[in-house]
Amino acid sequence: MTAPSVEPITLMTYALDESREARELLMMSHAGLTDRSRRWRQRVGSIAGARDQFMAGLAAQYLGENLYRAREHWRSYVQCCADLGANNESDDNIRLLVMELREAGLDAVVAELADDSVPRQRKLAAEYLGAVMNRMSECDRLIIAARVRLMLRRMRDDAPPE
Repeated sequence: MTAPSVEPITLMTYALDESREARELLMMSHAGLTDRSRRWRQRVGSIAGARDQFMAGLAAQYLGENLYRAREHWRSYVQCCADLGANNESDDNIRLLVMELREAGLDAVVAELADDSVPRQRKLAAEYLGAVMNRMSECDRLIIAARVRLMLRRMRDDAPPE
């Protein structure tokens, strides 16, 4: 079954939206693992007994749920990129973009977001998620640059002759 032909700029916008969703979920989890969320942890922990055990369980559950949801969003991102390449094989800019995305680690992110890939220690998990989010941001940067090039090309092509 082949994907319906969708404008490349539209597919890029869909991909960026999926990435934004995934990165927001990971940023929330990342904040929960770092000292930036200390006040929140103190407030919630003071309400519950056995504060450390409660916080450890809550952080693990929250992280697991967010990893699952982020993984699903990133799978959609990868699918948008695959559709982009499949539907625009004759476009050199798109072929270059797909190649650059693969080199930037597009396909590796899904595996990096697996529950058993993330270290259990808070500090290591925060560092790990930071590196994954950096990879995701690099993929986004590549798509944004390609989208701008396509938009400029479209404007030049649609411009009236002088």
